[in-house]
Amino acid sequence: RRVAVSAGSSGMKRSRPEKSRAGVDGSGSKRRHGEASVAAAAKSDRRRREKQSSSAPRNALRSAQLEKGELLLFRKFGHGPRLFARYYRAQGLAPPREFAETRAAFATSLPITFRVHVSRPDAREFAARLLAPLHEKGLIAPIPWMPPGEGWRAVDAVADAKQAGHHRKLHPEVAAAVALGVGAGVCARQEAVSMLPVL
Repeated sequence: RRVAVSAGSSGMKRSRPEKSRAGVDGSGSKRRHGEASVAAAAKSDRRRREKQSSSAPRNALRSAQLEKGELLLFRKFGHGPRLFARYYRAQGLAPPREFAETRAAFATSLPITFRVHVSRPDAREFAARLLAPLHEKGLIAPIPWMPPGEGWRAVDAVADAKQAGHHRKLHPEVAAAVALGVGAGVCARQEAVSMLPVL
């Protein structure tokens, strides 16, 4: 601080400290610099969010492709069945023989089945005109524990030999008959286990 001294009759007087203009200008400059920094940070953050939003679909697609590739490798090298067997064998839920039989049952392909609504008045005609010829050709077979003529499964020796998860297709004649039955409300595609009555 600079102190101005003046001589007078009453003695020496001290004037007020002069305000530094440089100090005022310095605080204003700091304030402007801070505002500019905040604006720059907001702009950078906005650009980053825009970039992330534009790359989100690509990242999702890449992630899905990786997951599909990992799943294919997982199935190809049989990791799933091995982990399943190791885990449940360690639980001791069943004797070794029963556990092996259960694993074999789980590994079989699920058959394609359909159910005839026998309460319908036209169900008998549908069975005689469309299902009976398919049964004679060996393309369909009755489900043994269902009432006669009510539950059917498609017969496909090649597909039956495949492991679980194999994509199966109906024989064209069976597919045509089932489509007609479903359209007329006479039958419906249904898993065999869902045909079990509620106890």
